[in-house]
Amino acid sequence: MTEHTDPRKKRTRRLLRDALIELMQDRSTNEISVRDITTQAGVSRGTFYLHYQDKQDFLAQTMTEAITDLLNMTNRQERFAHKESYAYYREYFRYIGENADFFKVMLGEKGVPSFRHEFIAQGIRNFLTLCGDYPGENADLPSAAFLSSYVINAHVGVVTAWLDEGMKYSPDFMAAQLSWLTLHGPLRAVGLEEKVVLPR
Repeated sequence: MTEHTDPRKKRTRRLLRDALIELMQDRSTNEISVRDITTQAGVSRGTFYLHYQDKQDFLAQTMTEAITDLLNMTNRQERFAHKESYAYYREYFRYIGENADFFKVMLGEKGVPSFRHEFIAQGIRNFLTLCGDYPGENADLPSAAFLSSYVINAHVGVVTAWLDEGMKYSPDFMAAQLSWLTLHGPLRAVGLEEKVVLPR
């Protein structure tokens, strides 16, 4: 059993992550110490150092785990390979909704800039894979880099607005909205809408 599958260790890591997010409501990460995090989590410093080398290692692993978990949720059953955009976005919003406190802080003004950067970068990498043989500039179209940056930054803007407004709409509703906006907007404009299937 690995550290990431051991229920006790997963619980400890989740307690520490939740403590960090609670503390970030009022302070930047530079103002938060390991002692602050462990006290808030009700975990000893010794236990913290069993999992992480220091605060920076904790931040890096915590951010990576969140993005990896999101990828695992959205990429299972290879939804994009099966051209099911709605199913992908539904899992995307469901996972973010289940971890709303984390994503709201991390993608917001008080978040760690490197998290937002990597969140967008990973989205761009996924989108570039989806584009496949997109002709881009050779066909007088925006380059794949510009197109992917445009689409993914728009996605993150929608997610941030959804979180900031208290998730008034369900993940299913948001999936339908974002799928429609993406397929009828930028993907239709560059001839990629047939790559994925619209939700019925």
